[in-house]
Amino acid sequence: MKLTRLEDITLHKITKVTLPDGDRDDQLDDGTTYQALIQYLDDEVATAMYGADVVKVHRVATIRNELEKFLLPKVRNKKDNISNYILSYNDNYYSILKVTPRYLDMQWR
Repeated sequence: MKLTRLEDITLHKITKVTLPDGDRDDQLDDGTTYQALIQYLDDEVATAMYGADVVKVHRVATIRNELEKFLLPKVRNKKDNISNYILSYNDNYYSILKVTPRYLDMQWR
């Protein structure tokens, strides 16, 4: 990991709110910002795994794997699952696809 290429990535928690007209909407908290290395996937293994969506998928590795350590217990948790979290990077929002102890994969939504 080259420290000169680190970029800011923000983890937001999604909460469901009911609007005055009865519709339900997602509301994001302020979030926690992490320094991360963003890698664009273009190898054959990633293409086989994600197919045509590989152009929307990025691999993220944070310093000391802080974000990965935070999200890893939430992979199989029913109440506080990773589906309740979203990442923002370059004014775009990303869903979390996969979390490992060394990196996570996120997909543009």
